[in-house]
Amino acid sequence: MSRLIKAGTNEELRQAVEKALPGDVIVMKNGIWTDVELELKTSGTPDQPITIKAEAPGEAVLTGASALTFAGEYVVVEGLFFKDGVQPGRNGSDTVIRFLKESSHCRLSETAIIDYHPANPEKKYFWVTIDGSHHRVNHCYFKGKYYAGQLLRNMKYSSHNLIDGNYFVDIPAYGINGLEIIQVMGIGSDGELGSAGGEHVVIENNLFERADGECEEVISLKSNHDTVRNNTFKESIGGLVIRSGHNTVVEGNYFIGGQVGGTKGIRITGEDNIVKGNYLTGLQGFGISVMSGEYIDDYLTDQWQPTLRAGTPLGRVPVYNWSKNNTIADNVLIHNDGVDLDIGIGYKTAWPSKQRVLLPESNRIADNVIVKEKGRVYTAAQQDASVMNISFAPNDYVNNRIDSQPSSGIPEGFTFEAIELQRSNNGLQEPLDGRGLSAQGPLTEDDAGPEWTKQKRRAGEPLFQARDQFATVERVPWNTDRNTAVLCAGSSDMFIRSLRTKLDVRRRDLCPLELNGEILLPVQAVAERLGFATVTTMVGAAVEEIRIRRGASTCVLSEGRCTVVSNGEEKGIDHAPIRYGNVLFLQAKSIAELLGKALQCCEQGLVVLTDPNESVSSFDDEATRMAAFELFKVTAGSFDKEMTIPPEGRSHGKIPAYTLQEEPDTYWASYGDGQWIRYDLGRAVEVGSVAIAFLNGEAYGYSADIEASDNGFDWTPIGSVVSDSDELKPYPVQAVFARYVRIVGRANRVGNANRIRQVQMYSVQGEALL
Repeated sequence: MSRLIKAGTNEELRQAVEKALPGDVIVMKNGIWTDVELELKTSGTPDQPITIKAEAPGEAVLTGASALTFAGEYVVVEGLFFKDGVQPGRNGSDTVIRFLKESSHCRLSETAIIDYHPANPEKKYFWVTIDGSHHRVNHCYFKGKYYAGQLLRNMKYSSHNLIDGNYFVDIPAYGINGLEIIQVMGIGSDGELGSAGGEHVVIENNLFERADGECEEVISLKSNHDTVRNNTFKESIGGLVIRSGHNTVVEGNYFIGGQVGGTKGIRITGEDNIVKGNYLTGLQGFGISVMSGEYIDDYLTDQWQPTLRAGTPLGRVPVYNWSKNNTIADNVLIHNDGVDLDIGIGYKTAWPSKQRVLLPESNRIADNVIVKEKGRVYTAAQQDASVMNISFAPNDYVNNRIDSQPSSGIPEGFTFEAIELQRSNNGLQEPLDGRGLSAQGPLTEDDAGPEWTKQKRRAGEPLFQARDQFATVERVPWNTDRNTAVLCAGSSDMFIRSLRTKLDVRRRDLCPLELNGEILLPVQAVAERLGFATVTTMVGAAVEEIRIRRGASTCVLSEGRCTVVSNGEEKGIDHAPIRYGNVLFLQAKSIAELLGKALQCCEQGLVVLTDPNESVSSFDDEATRMAAFELFKVTAGSFDKEMTIPPEGRSHGKIPAYTLQEEPDTYWASYGDGQWIRYDLGRAVEVGSVAIAFLNGEAYGYSADIEASDNGFDWTPIGSVVSDSDELKPYPVQAVFARYVRIVGRANRVGNANRIRQVQMYSVQGEALL
């Protein structure tokens, strides 16, 4: 007979697990659980699993050095919340949650891990490691993994596992190999053919949103006989990679790049893989690429450096398998910036230390649909006969359709024709015939993860709101040990300690205003960034009411009115929000009082907020304030990002600040029509011209509009340019008094990139302003 056992302490929980019988349900009481070592050396049965769950889903919060280990059979864990912990390394693999080799048929469900990091950031660590077999990880929520080590890894010989319904979100760009969001290892990782077996892992119905990690492989498959289907990859830097292995099926997935730099589609190596019915749109990188393989039978040069692997037939393995007999069919590729079909990518890369000279052969590429306004549809590597002169079997191209300008180099099996698109209910453009598309459509934040995290998101809980994908950790002139928030009038950026983030990740140009000598802050955005739960009522595009929860009280703000509701009683307070451009603003002093913050600085456009018991005396120093202003001098809506916390000698990516330098090899880059970069001139001045050096400006013919503003919020067009030079060239604009100038990119003749090396502004008198 099953029992319901309640545990309120670490010791009660340990004893309950130790004595658990099949069918038992162990309930962890709501509250904070610190340094829990939950080792489940116990087993249920198929009909009577042992269940460990939170009293209320998401309310049993595990922190400190807490860890969970599955070491038995038929055990279910559900509803736990791992938050703000220090990765413990207790279970033998530096893993927060681990399934041991002796475990099987266990399930992790409705559980979240947010911001769990190692004490030593240079140590590789993992959030979920799966050994054993027939496990399931479903409807979990993973957010905020910063450092090296895969988020979820399926180990070799861990087979028949199911990873489904999970939400992987806001995993910052680490930018170094080794932070794949999911990695599957297994038979096939050492070059074994599909006939040797495989892991048979299924990854389905997961949402990967802004899940960047290493920025190359969101999912890395290194085993045979896996299935990846009906997942959605949204604005995640990287792609889905069949890295090694064979007989894998990739079908019905959506790749929605949103013109974010580094977004990619599907990369294929190996044999007998099937890639079908996938939808790929708005990717800055490739759509579908088929890799060239490495020849390992013999040395082609004495400079070859083979990848040695003991226990394999030749004692070595290819860095990439030979791509043969794959099927790529019924995929739809719409308006991608990179090459849609790239056949033989990587040919002779790293030659002669690597022998990647085996061109793809005998692959069937059929019934794919490509719609493209500009850029390359298809490329194929050409053999260098002087390296290895052998004949490769042809690839089979059948009934592929392209809607773009006809171009040379396209093989038979492609036709150029007009393809009519329709806007579906999910907002995506799809061919009218709908061929090859998953019936369920792309997943949203309401379709994946635990129900309790969705409820917290809807209630405005800040941990479950979107984070800025382009946030960066930077060197700042103030003390980062303090809980300091720094803003500047006219800038959409905000610093929290040393983290630069957008004030509002939805409206990326929203900024504080300086009006009539007062600095006004957008109420909802500031409250959210400072960690308060907010719920907003909209009427059309305008904010009607904002409710901010602060402890047991709720602040209710609308235009001209502010009240506090506590214990059922409503009291009016002397703060009067104003509406400007459909946004509610409040004086900096008032918002500090409302949110219980100390206003440390509010002069010359700079605003500094801290906790009430903290002081930041450094802002009393003029040099600190000036250094802070410099950090806000240039900002952009986005940039081609590589790393959130770069090590010495590395960069965040193609950042806006590069445009203030005169270096020939650095530049700001962003993708898509409407991407902007904004400059603060420090004072209102009559602008006469804007000088811009575009990267390869003559060849690419970049287009851009130039706008001016006196407050950083309202913008007036003053000119437009089309680049015809690689040098820093002044472009005349309509003379206007302004403090802020921004350049709005309109892409280029070849693709969707906006790339600027350097910018300078000049007054009508010819004075340099930057």
